[in-house]
Amino acid sequence: MRILPDRDGALAGFARLFFTADPHYGHAKIIEYCKRPFVSVHDMNEEMVYRYNNTVPSDGVCVWVGDCFLCNIEHAKAILGRLNGRKILVRGNHDGSYSRMYRIGFNLVVDQFRVVIGDLEVQVIHDPGKSVGNAVVIHGHLHDKRGKQDGRYVHVGVDAWGYRPASVEEIIPLVNKAGKEILRPGQ
Repeated sequence: MRILPDRDGALAGFARLFFTADPHYGHAKIIEYCKRPFVSVHDMNEEMVYRYNNTVPSDGVCVWVGDCFLCNIEHAKAILGRLNGRKILVRGNHDGSYSRMYRIGFNLVVDQFRVVIGDLEVQVIHDPGKSVGNAVVIHGHLHDKRGKQDGRYVHVGVDAWGYRPASVEEIIPLVNKAGKEILRPGQ
């Protein structure tokens, strides 16, 4: 597996890869909007920090596929600083500027990128509606609990993954299935 490109060596020395999207740390209304099982925004933040750190090791790399923090920059820095591994952000519609997201503590901030998983080149972008071409797409944005894979789309939002990141090992079968959908649509 390789990520295209690895700007500034953001992945140097890191072995394990994870994906997550749409945690909306600090966003009280997301509990109601998405029917999340938390009593307060503090409870949600703390539980997601716990689940993240029980999933992503300190030598891991987590690709955040957008919509990370809906709180002030100091609170966002404090939360991100508690989380394991290196963090790559693929900006979503609720994320700030590149400079703001770097100040929060992300190691790399991009709008999209491609990663090779197995034999497939996969596009990673927050909003699947903005994907280009006919590649498999890893995305967030939908807050969908119904499924992790639909056609060529693999959804990595916390609402679909038990409020934790998904490992690349968990993603590979979904990417392979999505790749088959591209090769043989409707079969």
